[in-house]
Amino acid sequence: MFDSTKTPHRFPMYRFAKPDISLALWIFFSLFFFQGCTSPSFDVLIVHGTVYDGLGNPGVQMDIGIRDGKIAALGDFKEAKSEHIIDASGMAVAPGFIDLHAHLEDIPEHPNALSKLHQGVTTVVGG
Repeated sequence: MFDSTKTPHRFPMYRFAKPDISLALWIFFSLFFFQGCTSPSFDVLIVHGTVYDGLGNPGVQMDIGIRDGKIAALGDFKEAKSEHIIDASGMAVAPGFIDLHAHLEDIPEHPNALSKLHQGVTTVVGG
């Protein structure tokens, strides 16, 4: 017969470790939950634009949060705070276009290439 008094318990600390794990999980999920409850803050917020990822996928309407000159987040930011809000309703938002056949003869006269930037071109290849 099996005598439980003579067999040592395999996991004697399990009973004591369980509350520590529960506490750790509670702290982790609390921090995650409360972090998600705060309104994000951005330098620039582009709202209601149709975003194209440049990979040929169909456009998706979403907001873009920009912080320190870089895209910080994509999503729905109804409660977000921003210094500058750009309403892109009915407009396409893309990461930029590459002009592979650029005529850059006038670049010394127009070094900022504003005509290209106004068309969404962010990179040019010239020869």
